Amino acid sequence: MARFSSFLLAAVVSAALAQPGCANEAAPFASADTDADTDTDTDTDSDTDSDTDSDTDSDTDSDTDTDTDTGSCIDPVAGDPTVTSTDWTFPPPTTSGTYSLTFSEDVFNVNTTNVTWTQDIGGGTMDSITSVDGSTYTIDFSGVYAGDEYTITISPGVEDTCGASISGDNNVHFWITPYDWTSCTEFGTLTAGVVASPPTLPTGDTTNSGSGSCWTENGADIIASYTATTDDPLEFSWSNVNVTDGTDLWRNYEIFLGDCDPAVGTELFCHNTTSSADSFFYHPTVGDVFYMKAIAETGSNDFSSAEFLVTVFTGDDCSSPADVTSSNHYVDTLGEDCWWWLADNLNTTTDHSFTCDGGGTGGDMVIEYTTGSSQTQLNFDASVSNYSTSSGNGYLAIEITGSPCNPAGASEYCHSTYGDPNDNGSIAVTPSTTYYIWVGDGFNSHYLPDIDICLW
Repeated sequence: MARFSSFLLAAVVSAALAQPGCANEAAPFASADTDADTDTDTDTDSDTDSDTDSDTDSDTDSDTDTDTDTGSCIDPVAGDPTVTSTDWTFPPPTTSGTYSLTFSEDVFNVNTTNVTWTQDIGGGTMDSITSVDGSTYTIDFSGVYAGDEYTITISPGVEDTCGASISGDNNVHFWITPYDWTSCTEFGTLTAGVVASPPTLPTGDTTNSGSGSCWTENGADIIASYTATTDDPLEFSWSNVNVTDGTDLWRNYEIFLGDCDPAVGTELFCHNTTSSADSFFYHPTVGDVFYMKAIAETGSNDFSSAEFLVTVFTGDDCSSPADVTSSNHYVDTLGEDCWWWLADNLNTTTDHSFTCDGGGTGGDMVIEYTTGSSQTQLNFDASVSNYSTSSGNGYLAIEITGSPCNPAGASEYCHSTYGDPNDNGSIAVTPSTTYYIWVGDGFNSHYLPDIDICLW
């Protein structure tokens, strides 16, 4: 009976092993060699399927993950970076310093390519850019002066850690506070052709730095400096100079060369008057430094208004002929190009000998004029406003020559008058051609008179 039971059990087990899907359950009862081979085959199939599925899934997931990581940089500060530093003012007498440029987050590429410097007023320069930390940079500058203005422009090349750029050009402005024009140590600075006034009026300072020889005045003084950049004639003019009490009190207009202190500088001009305007004409040397002053009469007097102007009169010779860009050029009501000069008592010689006046060599000026593309006639109209035969200033000569500018150039036209303060005429010209118009006093050693001339 025991043998039959063992046989029956073995048969049942063998039958169970033959049933599909039971391999894993039967594995413990199989012989070691056969089961191991079967397991290996099964595992291999399983691994192959698993590997295939796994590789496919893994590759797909991996590719997807890589794409996602590339396009989703985590920005510490959401949005584009911005400039957070503001406009700034530096006090006088600042000549060099440091501006702190800040951003809303850490940024890169803050360099002279993406951060530029513009000289609005003044000749200062940006020297270097230094990183303090990711969001703060310092800009060192030098060569600035009281009254200067500059612009720093930050361009979109500046980016954050995720490559986002600042939006558009960002401008930051800074100024060097101007002096208040009240002394020889706090004087203003003048630019040729630009009307200027003290930054504060009344000045609040009724003491002065000493007056010139024409009269001793004790009230407030206004002082500004100008440095000649050419040797062309200069006109210094004062206008709308009024005192606080509104009366026509006496005042001094003065020009000193080389130093503001009357005890040190060379006095070129001193005029004591009740007028609110005055002027002075002078031939400079390049680099000459002038100090232009207005001084009120009494110790309690201050200025309620004042305007200073330096005009450069180009046209003294061929090195700097007057043209339509000259400060003494204007357009009249008829649309004609015109130029004017004040009487120049120092200009008694000329580069040009007027052929129609016996080779006379009085004071003169020269204009460079280019005709229009269809212009075949050049008209001129000149007048002398301080005409006087009794003073010997009754001569007016006009000569037109071709290019290049040459005092001995061939004459296209020459006419000289005496006893007539006006001259006008016309000549045939070639379109789009440059001519030189010499105008002045054709008589030997006479100075240049007050002249207006219009061309069209």
